[in-house]
Amino acid sequence: MSLASADMKREIHAKPEYGRKYVRYLKNVLRKDGNDGSYFALEKTIDNMIVYYDHHLKHFTENVIILAAEKQLIRDIPKILDWKLHFSRMDDASIKALAGEPPEIPRKRERLEGEKTSGSHMRSRSATNDFVNGVKMREVEEDL
Repeated sequence: MSLASADMKREIHAKPEYGRKYVRYLKNVLRKDGNDGSYFALEKTIDNMIVYYDHHLKHFTENVIILAAEKQLIRDIPKILDWKLHFSRMDDASIKALAGEPPEIPRKRERLEGEKTSGSHMRSRSATNDFVNGVKMREVEEDL
């Protein structure tokens, strides 16, 4: 008996999901046929059947799991993405709380704007003084 047929027999015993009656029927056919060419053809058929069903059972199970998960995930997506439905149910205070800024932010912005304008005025005055001082320094250097 070949290595493949020994593996096949282990697989047949280890996998009850193939249907015990059908596997028993195939084993009986294998024993009855004897040593003619149909024995090897039947053995190869059983090997191919086991590989085929192993492969497809695995993929079928994975696909069922994926489809079940996707159905649960996408079932409520239209409700979630319908923004009109959500905002039409909210009052103005809720929308302002959701999309508005905290009250301390406008105060901070006004303070920073005030600092910016007074700071830029001081910077421009300082830059003017530096320019004038630089011109005076060059004039003094030229006189020397």
